[in-house]
Amino acid sequence: MEFDKIEITGHINRPVLHTWAAFRKKCISFFDKTFPVEEGAVLKAFITGDKSGVSGDISITFSDSGLSHILAVSGLHVTAFVEIVTKLLKRMRVSKRKQMHISVVCAFVFVFFTGASVSALRAGVLCVFMYVGKLLYRKSDPLTTLSLAAALFTLINPHVIYDASFMLSFAATAGIILFNNGFSAIFAKAYKNLTPGTKPYKFVKGIFESITVGLSAQIFVIPILVYLFKGFSVMSVIATLAVTFFLEWLLIGGLVFIGLSFISSFFAFWAAGFIFFFARVMLIIAEIFANFSFSKVVFGVITPFLLLMYALVIAVFISLVTKRRLPYVISLASLTILSVISLINLYMTYDTARVSFINVGQGDCALISAPGNCDILVDVGGYAQSDSGGYIIAPYLIANGITDVEYIIISHMDTDHIVGLFGLLPTVEVKNIIIPYGQHNTDAGKPLVELAKSEGINILYFTHGDMLKVNDEITVSAILPDSGQYMFAKGENDTGIAVRLDYGESSFLFAGDISSEIEKYAMGKYPDLLDADVLKVAHHGSKYSSCQEFIDAVGPEYAYIPVGRNNYGHPTPEVIERLKSSGAQVYRADLHKDLTFYFDSDGIKGVIYNKRIAEEGAR
Repeated sequence: MEFDKIEITGHINRPVLHTWAAFRKKCISFFDKTFPVEEGAVLKAFITGDKSGVSGDISITFSDSGLSHILAVSGLHVTAFVEIVTKLLKRMRVSKRKQMHISVVCAFVFVFFTGASVSALRAGVLCVFMYVGKLLYRKSDPLTTLSLAAALFTLINPHVIYDASFMLSFAATAGIILFNNGFSAIFAKAYKNLTPGTKPYKFVKGIFESITVGLSAQIFVIPILVYLFKGFSVMSVIATLAVTFFLEWLLIGGLVFIGLSFISSFFAFWAAGFIFFFARVMLIIAEIFANFSFSKVVFGVITPFLLLMYALVIAVFISLVTKRRLPYVISLASLTILSVISLINLYMTYDTARVSFINVGQGDCALISAPGNCDILVDVGGYAQSDSGGYIIAPYLIANGITDVEYIIISHMDTDHIVGLFGLLPTVEVKNIIIPYGQHNTDAGKPLVELAKSEGINILYFTHGDMLKVNDEITVSAILPDSGQYMFAKGENDTGIAVRLDYGESSFLFAGDISSEIEKYAMGKYPDLLDADVLKVAHHGSKYSSCQEFIDAVGPEYAYIPVGRNNYGHPTPEVIERLKSSGAQVYRADLHKDLTFYFDSDGIKGVIYNKRIAEEGAR
């Protein structure tokens, strides 16, 4: 959108909404003025629903610890608020009928004060439905009430079904309704020998009831989290239990702080100290659980087959708890058969490796995934102004279930080969970085080396003859650079790394950005090392690379050109013609997007890319 063409022509006069928004903004400002940045951001998010101050680091910490729902006002907050109001009214000896009226009104005031998120509105609507049921002297069915609330939401806005908050909120509530009793029956055995009514009994029962609610909520939430975010936190239930003990006090303290801030900053200061302590504790708990190495399980893209197996696991559990023998036998037998099929498929495809060329636009990035869970990136580039590491490469890796990379090979230090590293490291663990010998002292190389050292990443240097032995059959070896290459080099591109990947009869050649002069040098000195099935074309298809002699020496069956929008004319028509005349099937990042080769020791087995987009681009 061209912003200079936008013109404000008027304002809708909504005095009530504007006054309410101004009041809410004033309440939020008290946190900014009183608390340090981190604690203030957490308190604002928890008490007022304003997440504008939550930094990326805090968001990642709470996500990895399974506490993201704490920072988003949800049914948990609404329920806690209603309980606070109800307890207060009981102490004031208000009748149950009036308690119900006041609680519903207060619940909706709280929902709209906190920004009226989907999950908070869901809790508010459920309160109203239960309230109406009691007014009519009817016992509400929880699942029917939840379904009616979902129907109301979708009637008002059908697109809400695609909203993550809607999916997670309703899924969690449905899980609690359907599975809480089953889990409670199982965990009740843990405190059956304690005397009912005693403090130990209440304490132990309270803990297990919190666990059962958490586990029940996760049943339907987990597949949604995996679908949306490619993984979930296994620590969510325990972490939530750890903070549950003071959430109600934190909410009370936060609301009291806001009220006192309108009256006197002196009195508000004492309330601020109270809630600051709990905010600090919450941050510490989130950091502790996020730092567990197993805190987050990454699945990658979820398949219909996995969903079916997950559904069968749930079916086995339900039939076991409800003691229905026939459904139990059928679901267990189905699950067993599918598990055997899955194991057979895993065994048959275990030796299959893949090379994925990740579309980062005008830049280079390839992922080598070898059997045995070894992952190697060849370059992590992209546009200089883009965070290709954070927004393209890291999500691609996570979508494929990859959270750590054994090696990153940097062919040379141009921006379009390294810029993604800086956005990649906060999300993905990198163990080793390989760079061309001599380029660690360049203007681009120095910051990269310093970053690697600060992150505890090993720096290795590649020259001709160096090799990574992935396993007994797979190797990644350096053809260039070597000492003689520098005599013909015209810049850093010509002193970079060129590597080949070998797996039995399958081979890939990654040519970096070397020019035709270096290509001819390699042909003369290492002719036996150039032949390959797949060629990663040098320098985005520049006319100064990929000479005909070099292409003939490689003899590729496939060629991939990493190219995006550019002002250089890449890829040039002459390079395309040379590749096609040699018999190579040519793929381009700007047309075919992400491209994956599947292969084993017997050769290339298949090529996967976005055919629809490629066909549209070709037209």
